[in-house]
Parts: sequence; structure tokens; C-alpha cells
Amino acid sequence: MRPFKKNRIDNDLSQIVDTDLSTFIEKKATEYTAKHIQTAQKLATLDFKGMPKTTSIKDFLGAKKADFQFLVDHIEKSCNGSLQKVKGQSHISKASEDDLDINRKIESLDLKLTPLKGKLDESGKKLKPEVRNWFYVFIPLLIFIGGIELIGNFDVFSSLGGSMISSLGIAILTLIITFWYAHFIPDKIRRYAPNSAKKQIILFTISIIPIAVVYYYFSSQRIAFLLAMNPDLEGIISSSPWVFTVINCFAYVISCWIIWAYKPSKETILAYKKYRNDTREIKKLEIEREQLCLQKTELPSNLRGKLTKHYNVLILGKQFEQEVVTRYHRCFEEMKMELYMRTNGACAPLFTGNINQDLPPLQLNFSDKDIHKPLQSSMTQFMGIVLLLLTLTSCTSKIQPSLSLSVMDDYTDKHIPKPDIDGIQPLIKNTVDKDGRCDFRYTSITDASFNPIYDATIKAKSRFGNTLEHLSKKRKFYRTIEGFLSSTGDTLQSYPHSSILTPVLRELELLKRSKSDTKILLLYSDLLESSSLYNVYDTYQLRRLLKNYNKVVEIITNKIEVPKNLNGLTLHIIYYPKNAQDDQLFKEMLKVWKGILEPSGLHIQLGIAKPISTVSMDNHKKKQT
Repeated sequence: MRPFKKNRIDNDLSQIVDTDLSTFIEKKATEYTAKHIQTAQKLATLDFKGMPKTTSIKDFLGAKKADFQFLVDHIEKSCNGSLQKVKGQSHISKASEDDLDINRKIESLDLKLTPLKGKLDESGKKLKPEVRNWFYVFIPLLIFIGGIELIGNFDVFSSLGGSMISSLGIAILTLIITFWYAHFIPDKIRRYAPNSAKKQIILFTISIIPIAVVYYYFSSQRIAFLLAMNPDLEGIISSSPWVFTVINCFAYVISCWIIWAYKPSKETILAYKKYRNDTREIKKLEIEREQLCLQKTELPSNLRGKLTKHYNVLILGKQFEQEVVTRYHRCFEEMKMELYMRTNGACAPLFTGNINQDLPPLQLNFSDKDIHKPLQSSMTQFMGIVLLLLTLTSCTSKIQPSLSLSVMDDYTDKHIPKPDIDGIQPLIKNTVDKDGRCDFRYTSITDASFNPIYDATIKAKSRFGNTLEHLSKKRKFYRTIEGFLSSTGDTLQSYPHSSILTPVLRELELLKRSKSDTKILLLYSDLLESSSLYNVYDTYQLRRLLKNYNKVVEIITNKIEVPKNLNGLTLHIIYYPKNAQDDQLFKEMLKVWKGILEPSGLHIQLGIAKPISTVSMDNHKKKQT
């Protein structure tokens, strides 16, 4: 083999080894084949019948093994000179540490993102036009009106005499009174006359009186001061304060109308600000997560770039060893064929028919685990890490199954069945037992549209993760869920109202955004809505429901916004009617729910297998008794 030249570029390294070794192996293997065919010709002269029964062909192949073992050792020697120049171990360790560090950072970001996304109220997005128009259109308009009023009042008071400071002070005071009062009155009108236009007009008209009195007083005092200082002006100038009063009242009316018509409520502004701050935080964290994912995906290519020569030499050596083994077996077969032909099959007792028993094995340097070479231990580590990085280049790759399960517990009636771990665990078990990811959410349904949410998550087990540690996480995950379900046992009470559909729609929207393979919502409820959407306890509305449920579907659909594209989601409704009347009412409400939700692709299923079958058998036995 010709030596490496110092001025040769690194990219030629693997090609040199490839060309030289291929030529050398081919040349030597041809020589050895010819040599050992002659050995077979010599062995054919032996007396095979007189040989001991324990004699085998392996006893005559010592020289053959030594020849091909020389080729194997030559490959190791040739590649070993290259391996001394490769500093791959530090790169492997660094890549492994970087991968673990990035995973820790991604996990930390996920812990922050999950509760933020779970608590994000998408309804705040609809408030954006209203709030932004108020802050960026109407508030500047009010400021403009206030500025014009300030300039006009200052000019009027200056013309009526007195110092500039007093004129400016009265003009500013008038402006403050106008706009404070314009903000104060609309809230009071909404409070005392929320639904009566006639009362609103009366209250607004009455509200003009105090502000008109203040303007009239300011103007009359200023005019009286001017006439007292200049008696000659009496009769020359207009001494009526109504002009000033009417102009300022007009500015008040315009400002009050703008505030009444376009100012959002305090709750609306706070809800939008919370949504805006949450979305900004989520976007910031997602950008940071995407950058980490990008770094993670770049790790394999960066590592391959640093360890290309190391990797190529190791793989090349392994391939050449396999080539030598193949030629070793081929030489043996040709030798065996020659021996059979020369002896007319008399040599058969020497062979077992199994080439692995007849042929002495070669000691391979690139695949024998018992050989402790300085760099062979790093080869195993390198191959494992590269394989890991190549197969896990995506942060979102789904190797194990994933499940998003939400449980909604209706508190509005004590007779509604309560969720328990025995009914829920079979749904989770299929995913968790396969080391998949499971996101669990639990919330209650009361007479309010918003209720506390409890969540727990178990992440998918890493391919090379600790099995015992993951088993401990599974047990903790089940205990957490059981704690959620058992902690509500002492808080059951009946509520006068029940808002069921609104929180369910919100939960379906959250499930739709989940990236899990399976998405399930368990609803423990009688579906009896008693809210602004519909009231089944109202006699007229109940009669309409029993007569034509399609009309109820139309009424509710016009009041809500049903999430679109709910394909892949399953809603399980768990309820056991108390009597025939309750059963009829539940069936009609179930038709309403299907009419509202199934057009969006949601699959609605009544009950879950295990709890329903158990309870049904119990009820059947009781009826027989």
C-alpha cells in the first residue's frame, strides 16, 4: 500500500484507502485461491478410509486461515493509521451533551406552553377590532375634539378680559369637566336603563342640566367681571352666556355619544389585553422552541460533517472485512469442490455440511465485541449516537401513540353519574402502556361558563429512556388523575342554572388544536341546558323541544359559533336517565346536540363500553327483583 502524502487534501483520504485495499485484497485472494486448490489436490492423495473418525477438514485448513487472517489484520493496520488522525470522541460527547441540553430546554418550554395554551381564551380574538378601534380611532378623535374645545374656550375667555393664566385655567377646567362627565354618564345610563331606549334618552337629557349649569356659571361670571371692569362696554357686546354654554354642551353631547357607542366595557378591554399578552407570550415561546428544534435537527448534519472521515474509515474497514470473509468462504467452496472431484466423493467424512463448523472463523477487528482497541469502543458509541440523532431529527416525530383526553363533570344535578378512574383508565391504558404521550384535562360544569381546569401530562418514553423511571411516571400520572376525580366528591350540589354547551364547545376547540393521534372528550351530563342559549325548564321552550327539535337546533346555532373541522374527535356522553320522562327529554336533547355538532365532523357516542355495560346489568337485575 502506498503511503499517504502530507500535501494531499483530506477529502481524498477515504478514496485512497478504498482503491489500495480493494486492489490488494483482490490480488491476494486470487493468489490464496490458486494456492489452496493445489492444497486440495495434495489432500486428494490421502487414504480417507484409514483416517480416524474424529478427523475433519478443519485440521487441514490452518494455513488457509492464516493467509486470510493476514488480510484481516492488514485491513486493521491500514485503517488504524487514519483513525489516529481523527479526533471524533470529543465531537461525539459534545453532540450528546448538546442534544440532552436542547431536550431539557424544549421540555422546559413545553411545561410553560401547555398551561398557557390550555388557559388561552380564543374568544378574546374576536374583541380585537372593537378594542383597537377604541384606542386607535375614537380616543384620538376625542383628544382632537378636546383640543379644539380647549383652544376655543381659551380664546373666548381671553377676549372677555382677565389674565392669560386665569383664562387658560378656566379653559382646562372646562375641558376636564366635559370629558370626565362624558365618561361618567354612559356607565350610569347602562346601569339604570339597560334595556329601555326611552329611559336612556330621559337620563341623558337630565345629565345635560348639571354640565349646562357649570358652563353657564363660568360664562356669566366672566362676562360680569368684564362689564364691571369696563362699564362702557355694556350694551356694546353681548352679555348672554348661552353662546358659550351651547357650544360646550354640543362638545359634551358628541363626546358622550362616541363613548356610549364605541367604548368597550372594562371586562372586554381586560379580556382582550389578557388574550394579547398570552398570545405574545405563546408566540415568543414557540419561536424559541422552533429555534431549539432547528438546532436539534442540525446536530446530525454538523456531527456527520465533523466525523465523516472517522465514520467512513470505520464503515470501510467493516465492509472490507466482510469482503475478505466472503472470499474466504468462496475459496473454501472451490477447494471443497476440487477435493470432491479428485476423490470421487471419498472425502465426504471430513465435511459436516455446515460451513461454519468446517471452516475455522477469522478474528474480525471491526465487528468482534471482545477486541478492545482504543477506538473500537468509541465506534460503538458513535454508531449508537448517530443512529439516535438520525432517527430523532424531528422534535415532533410520533413514534409512540398519543392521546388527548378531556373529562367534563356536570355538577348541576346530583343524579348525574360521576367519572371514576375505573371507567377512564381503559381509554388511557392503550396509549400509556405503549409508552405514548397522554394529555389529560378535567373540568367541571356549573351554572357559570368558566370553571377551574386541572391537567396532567405524561410524555412519550424516549427510545433509550429509563424504563423504571418511566414506570414510576405512569403510576404518578394515574394517581394524579385519581386525585382530580376524588377531590370533587364533597362538592356536589344542585345548581339553579346549567351552562353546558358553551364550555363543551370551548373544550372541543382546544382538542381540535391538539396534535395527538386520538382525541376524546368524556361528558358526564344530562345535556339539560338552562342558560341564555336555551332553557329546557321553561314550559314554552320545553314544548318546542318535544315538538320540533330541529327548530331548537336552528335557534341555538344562530347564537353560537360551532368549531369547524372536528373530524377525528369523539364525544362520549355518559348519562343514565332516572325514569321514562327523563329518558325522553335526554333523547331529544341528544338529537339537538347531534344536529349542532355532527355537521362539523364530530363523532358522538353514547356512553363508554365498560361503565355502560356494568351499570346496565345492575339496572336489569334491579328491575327483575
